Amino acid sequence: MSCLRLVSPEQLSLSTWNISLTYLEFPFVIVSRDKHFFGHLDARAALREGDFNRDVNLMIGMNKDEGNYWNIYQLPQFFDKAEPPELTRHQFDNLIDSTFSIQPDIIRSAAKYIYSDPNCTDHGRKTRFYAGQMNQIVGDYFFSCDSLWLADQIRSTPNGSLKKPPKVFVYYFTQSSSANPWPKWTGAMHGYEIEYVFGVPLSYSKIYKRREQIFSRKIMQFWASFAKNGTPRLRVLKNSEHWPEFNEHNNYRWMQLRSGSNIRPIKRRKETECQFWRRVKDTEYTAYLTQEYSSSCQINSYWILLFIPFYFIFSTF
Repeated sequence: MSCLRLVSPEQLSLSTWNISLTYLEFPFVIVSRDKHFFGHLDARAALREGDFNRDVNLMIGMNKDEGNYWNIYQLPQFFDKAEPPELTRHQFDNLIDSTFSIQPDIIRSAAKYIYSDPNCTDHGRKTRFYAGQMNQIVGDYFFSCDSLWLADQIRSTPNGSLKKPPKVFVYYFTQSSSANPWPKWTGAMHGYEIEYVFGVPLSYSKIYKRREQIFSRKIMQFWASFAKNGTPRLRVLKNSEHWPEFNEHNNYRWMQLRSGSNIRPIKRRKETECQFWRRVKDTEYTAYLTQEYSSSCQINSYWILLFIPFYFIFSTF
């Protein structure tokens, strides 16, 4: 510590980017193990153990193209392009191996299978499908499936523990911005719903289409209504724009958010993908709690035991 205190802030800041980082890993992030702030459990453990206040309504969602933003920066040789990127199956497999290098082979093999082309396209032919699947797999693992997991956690409050169970609302944001300088193929990337939530199309009307301005007003109404009443509603409501609660009664439907007449409930998606990633996250959490394991051999053996069922499923195809 004495040595570090002698280093200038500028040098420390610059040096952080010289350390070895894995995909979507950053040098400075929230420290989940700060028990002085998060209490007797660290933040990750509190979430996994359900030790948090569930007496709250939740509006949570994901953007259709969460992964594209990160792929452009992390995999520029394939995704930093003006035209829609294309990948062969072999390139796709290699990118999964590099992107998820910290995962055991059995996990990466399972992911390749789940996100592979059901039409068994020639592995040597480039297609947009596999570039699109890299977008989805990155988005699912790092963002979407965790969001849906939290929605289920809040919703599955033990019977009788609350007088009034919380309401959960899930959205699927698919609106691309006409003012966005990124190529059109990038779609609705991570974080790009924010400009509509804060009414940017209304402040910079010359660079946004009329339908985007109307859409932004509706998004602000949804968010304001939820903040005020715990339910996202529009002032003037069409039947198709009624946002269903995320529960069994409504078949766990999501709300698609897109301009024009495209604001409507849709069937939930990503069930197979998120079921797989939840299993992975469960094992990651167990490994997180059992860091007293002294060798990677023990940890890898643990992963293999938990994922033997996946091996038998894949071997039948």
